[in-house]
Amino acid sequence: MKKTLQILTISLALVASGRAVTISIVNGDFETGGLADNSNSAFPGVIPTGWSAVPGAGPGGSFFGYYNPINDAGGYVSGVSGSPGITGTMAGPNVFYFGSSVSGQGIQQTLTATLLANTDYTLTVARGTRNGDYNNTLRMMLLAGSTVLTSRDVAPEPAGSSRGTFLDYSTTYTYSAANAGLVGQALTIRFLEIDNASGRTGGEVDIDNVRLSGVPEPFPPRYWGWLGRHFSCAGGKNNHEKNPWSGDLTVRASRVEFAGCGGADRSLDRYRD
Repeated sequence: MKKTLQILTISLALVASGRAVTISIVNGDFETGGLADNSNSAFPGVIPTGWSAVPGAGPGGSFFGYYNPINDAGGYVSGVSGSPGITGTMAGPNVFYFGSSVSGQGIQQTLTATLLANTDYTLTVARGTRNGDYNNTLRMMLLAGSTVLTSRDVAPEPAGSSRGTFLDYSTTYTYSAANAGLVGQALTIRFLEIDNASGRTGGEVDIDNVRLSGVPEPFPPRYWGWLGRHFSCAGGKNNHEKNPWSGDLTVRASRVEFAGCGGADRSLDRYRD
């Protein structure tokens, strides 16, 4: 019976449809160590709490750190006014800005979460484009160990209404059996500043509101029949006596409904994902 219960528990968990789970990020809103309105970190630069410089490619020079954008004519004056000075998809009044004379430098955070099998991940960040010409391209990346799972380059918004604010951008990794060897390795979020081909080397990137979610892939429908046969009442009385948890399973989009054989009243709610 114990073995049967274990099989049933696993089966119900797998059948349940995938629901997004928010993965914890330290200081993803860059409010730890924040600043007063219309100010930035003191030079020569500050790496945000919970984050670290990319090994061998940390922000160079002094133009990186916390930034509280308000009433900045070259920045976000069109979208930020008053206190706390939040515009677009910012999570709070403080953001992180970074840029250097060398392209491909930035910050990262290795999470306590690890890559799970049969799980898709979406990395989202609020990226700001200033009204001026100091904008460069943002490269957002998700890694398992040292392997890049997904990456996206986000160019500055063109001149117009999309400037002077923060917009959300995402990149998604869809699980592949080819990466089964990476399961269990720590996930790392990485952001790099990439010089624009026609831009200026002194440009910067502003980011805020970093989020990561994981969505377990639903149990494949091709296995639903197996579940029904395994716990079916069709096996007769002897089968039910050997397996008191046998019954009729009804597989639905988000859960499994169970009706015990012979009118048995067995609630499986606690086994439902």
